[in-house]
Amino acid sequence: MKVLEILARDHSKWCNFVAKNLEANEAIAEDIVQDAYLKVAAMKNPNKFLYGDDQINYWYFIQVLNSIYIDKTRKVGLETIPYEDLSIQYLEVDMEMEEAFERLYNKAIAEINEFGRYGSILSQMYFKTRYSLRDLSSMAEVSLTSIYNSIRSYRQDLRDALGEDWEDFKNQDYDKI
Repeated sequence: MKVLEILARDHSKWCNFVAKNLEANEAIAEDIVQDAYLKVAAMKNPNKFLYGDDQINYWYFIQVLNSIYIDKTRKVGLETIPYEDLSIQYLEVDMEMEEAFERLYNKAIAEINEFGRYGSILSQMYFKTRYSLRDLSSMAEVSLTSIYNSIRSYRQDLRDALGEDWEDFKNQDYDKI
């Protein structure tokens, strides 16, 4: 298929985009890009991804990558450990890490509360309950575009406010949080 060949030319670019912008590891990024290719192959009119004969419609393909990433994260959810399988290694808690995480969590909640009433409710519904954007749009009776732009803005605000603290947490520099 001609469209797949053109998209595959930039395969490493797509994988890097998913890994960097969607914060996925390399294996997951590869899976997401492969799933996007399958989605394109299954389409009735895959020429939507092209301008003319060989110019890629980057925006459209990036939207496909984003939607596949969101679907995968929503389906996987949080990893849980059955109660019966808990062992001593899971019960040993690093108190310093717990305290640092609590400080980081409190900063995130404080930042979310600064979004205003609408922003606070919307972001908590999206981040905690994992409602889809369409579900939020229909529940709030607000356009999908407005919900998308608001969530994107809130996510960026959280990254700006907590980015350095999150990096300190990942690097186990708990005293800097």
